[in-house]
Amino acid sequence: MNKWITAIAVGALATGTAIADQHMPREGMGTGDRMMDGGGRPMGQGMGEGAGKPMQPEMMEQERKQHRMEMQQEQQFRMSDRDGDGYISREEARAHSRLEENWEQADSDGDGRLDQSEFSAYESANPGGRR
Repeated sequence: MNKWITAIAVGALATGTAIADQHMPREGMGTGDRMMDGGGRPMGQGMGEGAGKPMQPEMMEQERKQHRMEMQQEQQFRMSDRDGDGYISREEARAHSRLEENWEQADSDGDGRLDQSEFSAYESANPGGRR
């Protein structure tokens, strides 16, 4: 068991507070980590309505699609960043006509290069078609 989860569980038992009320550091937890119910089904996150309840299949599918899209965007970004400096330069974008044609829209901060967040925002706002 993760040391943070163990520490929180022990602390919650000692103080009588619910584990869900405890703040858990995100260190060591990937974006795919989810709380599971007794049947191994993902549970809703947070403290709002639906927290602690099993997620609906539609919601699980939506999260899978979102995760898949994010992974594809990260892979496309790494492939486009040919020099590996963490940015796509305008020169690197020339290999992808759609990105080059819409450079001003994609380069939202106008610094002449795209970071991962700019690239992902552009791709999300302009789905379909190859760059």
